[in-house]
Amino acid sequence: MIVANGVPYVVDCGDGVARQLVLADVPLPALRHIFITHQHSDHTADYGNLMWLAWAAGLRTRIDTWGPPPLDEMTRLFFQMNAADINTRIADEGRVCVLELELDGALRVQEEVPGSVTIFIAAPVEELERRLRERATESTGEIGDRITLARRQLEQAHRFRYMVRNDDVHRATEVLTAIVERELVLGTAPTGTIRVR
Repeated sequence: MIVANGVPYVVDCGDGVARQLVLADVPLPALRHIFITHQHSDHTADYGNLMWLAWAAGLRTRIDTWGPPPLDEMTRLFFQMNAADINTRIADEGRVCVLELELDGALRVQEEVPGSVTIFIAAPVEELERRLRERATESTGEIGDRITLARRQLEQAHRFRYMVRNDDVHRATEVLTAIVERELVLGTAPTGTIRVR
């Protein structure tokens, strides 16, 4: 683990990682980033448990996770396996769990987790291309691949409960906030966020 500016960055999640963080006086709700270097059990055994324990301990912010495939599938299966506990905490404690997933993972959660709410967030393809070119962090070929993927994913937007057009970040944030607040009032939204990359 690396701590920078008070934020813990966990590299790999072998057996007992949550216990070791607590012993090192790192509060689990402070967790923000998890990096998985490769898919061996001594690096992933407590990946799901670390996120779940942080959430159960009061996590109120997003956790970004990075790692090789099948990290998205591992995350989905972990939360599916623990759905009974998560749903009980949501009902009994008013807790909320927000997952930021790629397209396939989000659609699986929608299908398999009763009461889940899905939101497709996308910039218009032209805007996405402009942003990618302006950033200048990817080659022309990589940008082309990203645009092709964005077009394919956009074709699936109708399968989500909501779609937020991200052509203006301020407006998109307001719309997303309104959706989340509405779902919280309705009591249907399954507060910590897990983002899988």
